[in-house]
Amino acid sequence: MNQKNSGSVSFFSLEEEDRARIKQAVSLLIMIFWGQGGQKDWIDLVRKSRDTWKSLDKIPGMEHLDIVHSVQDLLRSNPHEKLIKDLESEFVRIFINTRGGVSAPLYHSCYHDDQNLLMNKPAQEMSRLLENAGMELGPDIGEPPDHLSIELEYLFFLLNQPHAHTD
Repeated sequence: MNQKNSGSVSFFSLEEEDRARIKQAVSLLIMIFWGQGGQKDWIDLVRKSRDTWKSLDKIPGMEHLDIVHSVQDLLRSNPHEKLIKDLESEFVRIFINTRGGVSAPLYHSCYHDDQNLLMNKPAQEMSRLLENAGMELGPDIGEPPDHLSIELEYLFFLLNQPHAHTD
């Protein structure tokens, strides 16, 4: 949060409608960072982004989040076709492939230590968390358990658990 609003917002103290808005934002992030065969429907993602990010501004305590306003400004200030093309190019450059190497790998293990090795301690910890939650990765996933989208799926799962507010 920015300096205007540095307090935290407790998810379970929010109204059901506001909790649904946050879950929709997490779901949107999963769609952004995950795709069948690496493919994404950028037109649909931009449309959903407009609606989702606008709705977050209605949640008490989140009205002044810099990220929400930055995304809203980006969506508002760019022609639709150009925005779609630019977002796809930037996504590939930052998260998938570029000459200098991937700027921001989508794997938690890459940020764990200086070696940037996949399947490091965060992947093992995530495997245990998924197992404890009764979740498992399907055989066709093809990604380590510490892929950002899998961690976001786990967060989404926790947000739907009535007992999650105790941890």
